[in-house]
Amino acid sequence: MHKIAAMVAVFIALAGSALAVGVLVGPFESQEQMLPIQHDPVFYNNLGYELAQQGDLLGAQAAFERAVELRPGYEKARSNLATIAFQRGEYATATSQLRWLVAQYPDNQNYQFDLAQNLVSQARYVDADLAKLEEGAAIYESLGSFPNAASNAAIVRAVIADVTA
Repeated sequence: MHKIAAMVAVFIALAGSALAVGVLVGPFESQEQMLPIQHDPVFYNNLGYELAQQGDLLGAQAAFERAVELRPGYEKARSNLATIAFQRGEYATATSQLRWLVAQYPDNQNYQFDLAQNLVSQARYVDADLAKLEEGAAIYESLGSFPNAASNAAIVRAVIADVTA
């Protein structure tokens, strides 16, 4: 958490220097429109992005989790949280975030593809759960001509056939 506090200080310093050189940082009409930093989900999402860019995936995940806690419907923060959790091998967290995103945005095939990827990876690296492979294959198949979906479905189906033979 100390790293997040340090990043907050850096962001505040950068905002101050941006103002000093005459760069506008936001179209705020009054102080009342600004959220205190500890209650600003956009700040935490941006902080998470910066931490991820610096390679601090644990800090990034904590920042994205805070953004989602502050605004549960914040799509970008949930997507970022799912991505970081997947990269860290925390498939259960990634799955829950992706299931939420798929439920809220059923027409977004990227979220569906990512969910299938996550389920297959979880089965491959964590628990060898055949049901996850089946669900992943079914999601890939439902995506039709989405890039790589058909080939991924074929590979997963071949693995399932191999395992169940």
